[in-house]
Amino acid sequence: MTLRKCTALLLAVLLLGGLLCTGAGAATAENVRHYDTYLCLGDSIAAGYGPYNRAIKGFERVDIAYHAIVADAVTADTLYPFGCTGMRTAEVRYMLDGSCAGDADLFKLYNIPEAQRAQLRPQFETALRTADLITLNVGSNDVLTYSFTRAMEALNAEDGKLSEQIRELLAQGGSLGEAMEKLFSAAQTAGRLPGVLGAFVQGMYQGYENFKKNWDPLVKTIYDANPDVTLVVVGMVNPMKNVKLTDLSLVRIGSAFDVITRMMDRYMKSRSAYADTYLFADVWDTETFDLTLTSGTSQKDMINLMHPTLDGHKYMAQQILAVLPERGAEPAPKPDPKPDPKPGDTPRAFPFTDVQPGDWFYDNVYYVWDNGIMDGMTDTTFAPNDKTTRAQFAAVLYRMADRPAVTDADRAACPFTDLKADWYRDAVVWAFREGVVEGVSGTAFAPDAEITREQMVTMLWRYSGETAKSADLSVFSDQAAISAYARDAVAWAVESKIVDGMDDGTFQPQGKATRAQLAAILSRYMMR
Repeated sequence: MTLRKCTALLLAVLLLGGLLCTGAGAATAENVRHYDTYLCLGDSIAAGYGPYNRAIKGFERVDIAYHAIVADAVTADTLYPFGCTGMRTAEVRYMLDGSCAGDADLFKLYNIPEAQRAQLRPQFETALRTADLITLNVGSNDVLTYSFTRAMEALNAEDGKLSEQIRELLAQGGSLGEAMEKLFSAAQTAGRLPGVLGAFVQGMYQGYENFKKNWDPLVKTIYDANPDVTLVVVGMVNPMKNVKLTDLSLVRIGSAFDVITRMMDRYMKSRSAYADTYLFADVWDTETFDLTLTSGTSQKDMINLMHPTLDGHKYMAQQILAVLPERGAEPAPKPDPKPDPKPGDTPRAFPFTDVQPGDWFYDNVYYVWDNGIMDGMTDTTFAPNDKTTRAQFAAVLYRMADRPAVTDADRAACPFTDLKADWYRDAVVWAFREGVVEGVSGTAFAPDAEITREQMVTMLWRYSGETAKSADLSVFSDQAAISAYARDAVAWAVESKIVDGMDDGTFQPQGKATRAQLAAILSRYMMR
């Protein structure tokens, strides 16, 4: 397959509302509580779009879709199937709140004419006020809009006329797959493909920040209008996570979507101000159609295949029902949310100038930065190739544990006499107390010594509290060099897909770990 075809096909399958769907409880279809009115909000997955329903764009019941299965299970008297292709958090806010003006990208990917919006908005507001059950399945198009926009800007710097033709194609309701094929084919012809792909990846993360900016205000809009509603947030899945291609830049984009979906899942599940108020349905394992990148597969077919199978919709419905109360049980009282969120006017900018979208570690560094696990060496540099010290790694694990309290008694019981700096002292004391770290001698921790790969894996294994695995370490030509104390930890990390060997077939247990490698290991551990 030519690079042009490969590029266009991959990006077509990555893109479209419903690329990311959103991930369980006790109720089933047989014993779930009854709800009078059910409002389903979301993008093309919520709408029931796919190869079995190519003509469906939204706002109607689709019997195979999870919204119909849930509505039937809860014996809803009224169903509002208000999922729509292309919906972002901003569009859902706009439709639910008559005072919301939206943003500059409103309905950019899927155009709903103003006259139709004017007709639909009162229906959304009525459904919001009267529903006693709402499912919210949105977020993928937040990422897609920024990705497409940044890639178009990169192309426009070379060929503004072609960029305008692509925009006109979308404005007239043309195929997004066709638009993406034109975009990346033109970039390759102009010799700008690497730059356009880099802009595309960078846009994904800007879209993620925009998603976070809109998410809490969207949920607040729902609760302000209907404080007693049962709200189920439907999580994410990336159907591209197992796609393998030989072109590294293409594989990297698929991996980036895997990271993005996990980050969005994590935000909705635990970091939102309302995470303790709504219910969360984990649907990461939703089945999607087999994806074969061949020259004989059309762009439209690839986009259709990015949606759940019939069994996938059944699974999503089961996961939603599982978090709802059983028949006869009342929903648990909702706790008060954290103080009203005050989102910034613009998405937060990734600060590190020495970590670029084309770098193999970009996704990993973004993940640990976004989750507050690793900081930069300065405000604008991450220093990905610098080695990691033992103190730095102890401090990272301490942050991951949410900085547990350390007492004076703990400090007195710690035997290390070389803990000189305040920034890591409590982290090492805590890690020693919990059996996560040991010293290099009875009284020395060696905080400034560069940590080896086997030391890092061992500390992370002890931190995890998990049991040893039985991975075959003979796959590494230097397996005999792995220290006895570290062998169980290395086997655990390898079998858990947290660490890989080196390109030459070695593990290099005494090799020094860079900050980029640390970011990769931590992000893989946290995203399992």
